[in-house]
Amino acid sequence: MAKPRKSKPKAASVVPTTKAPDVEALARDLIERHFHGLKGAVIKYGFTSKKGKRFGRVMLIREEVQTLTERKVCFLVIISKLYWDAYEKAPIRREAALDELLCGMSYDGMTPRLEKHDFKGYRANILRYGVQTDELAEAFKGCQLTLPAMADIEAELAAPPRCDDCGEPADTGRQGEGGVPLCDACWKFRKDCADETNSNVDDDGAHCEGCGSWGLESRLQEMADAKLLCWKCREAVGADTDDVADDEPDVQELDIASVVGDSNNKIGGLLLFGNAPGDIGPAELEALQGVDFTEHAATVGAAQ
Repeated sequence: MAKPRKSKPKAASVVPTTKAPDVEALARDLIERHFHGLKGAVIKYGFTSKKGKRFGRVMLIREEVQTLTERKVCFLVIISKLYWDAYEKAPIRREAALDELLCGMSYDGMTPRLEKHDFKGYRANILRYGVQTDELAEAFKGCQLTLPAMADIEAELAAPPRCDDCGEPADTGRQGEGGVPLCDACWKFRKDCADETNSNVDDDGAHCEGCGSWGLESRLQEMADAKLLCWKCREAVGADTDDVADDEPDVQELDIASVVGDSNNKIGGLLLFGNAPGDIGPAELEALQGVDFTEHAATVGAAQ
């Protein structure tokens, strides 16, 4: 009797991978802010609908594959579409999970590498987002982390650096030429100025009349001598247009004193105009008794 033939196993269905422009846009922003070493790496991003227990994975493209395919692609980042959609209402989790994948990638300009998963490599991710991803939450479950050194704590809690162009806080990680910190607005302006096809961007810029630096016109402030100065020049001359000198004489006080004459009436005039000095003592207060402030106000009004 012939044995029945065994049925051949069915071939596993191929789950298609589609391009992920949303992931690429977020990754570019993260690389610009935190992963400057990956700026020169060619990275392709894709979605997969295959069910899994991970947000995504990174695939290293070996040199021989790049040579044979004639494509200079260093990494493939494949993201689970199910996880991406599940994090739609919590975009910070999307950012944290993608940031974690980027932490495992390095590029020195020649050779792309995948870094091992260790605490040192992912410390920056944890400091930025906390344990936002499922993988890190499981990895550090029940662990007690060592407290950082006091110098590290002070550095992390320190005020953000000031934008080199406008002086506003620049905590986005944007950097200009030479590694100077920039806010988003000034960074975008510099980038637009470098774009030769953008001919209208110069309309928004102006030179500082002190140091000659170029930047957004809105960063400049007009001084008493009608010069437009940047924040560095204003601090150098020690004259910010928002500050008023404390030692300037009070015009109302001088007018009242010149009209009324004696010290009692001067104090009364100051009280009338809301400019009472902080050094009025018991003697002055006693002298105020019986002073007719209405008469003083009429006298000052007539003089003006």
